[in-house]
Amino acid sequence: MMLPKLSRILRTGLDYSGGFFDVDQKMKDIEPLDAEMAQSGFWDDNESAQKILQKRSGLQRSIEIWKNLEKEGADLGALLELSAEEEDPSMDEEIQSSLTQLQEQVAQAELKAMLAKVQSQNATLIRKNMALSNAHVDNSNVIQLIYS
Repeated sequence: MMLPKLSRILRTGLDYSGGFFDVDQKMKDIEPLDAEMAQSGFWDDNESAQKILQKRSGLQRSIEIWKNLEKEGADLGALLELSAEEEDPSMDEEIQSSLTQLQEQVAQAELKAMLAKVQSQNATLIRKNMALSNAHVDNSNVIQLIYS
């Protein structure tokens, strides 16, 4: 019977991914956004408001994805316990299939989270490069003006 091995994989895989998704931090990051959204002049700057809403929405989606994965993991854990209590090897195939499916979902979620982080880092680098380029252009204009 492979239940102890499956149980260990399930437990360690989800524990690892929980740190990867950093749900606690995302929940903390939502709090100041909610406070800002509650301000009376929030919609005065529509562009800023949209950015805040998008950021909050992204954080909330990440939290929901993790919570759904965690629930599926807990359900699978309960199925593992039930199978062990009843000593029913016929459930092994269903458990293995469910575990494989859960591992694939976790891997997809991790990949999406990693790509989102890379995208965010790239956007930051682009903004910094644009600022440096603008500063360089401004300096070039000043130098041209001085020497013309």
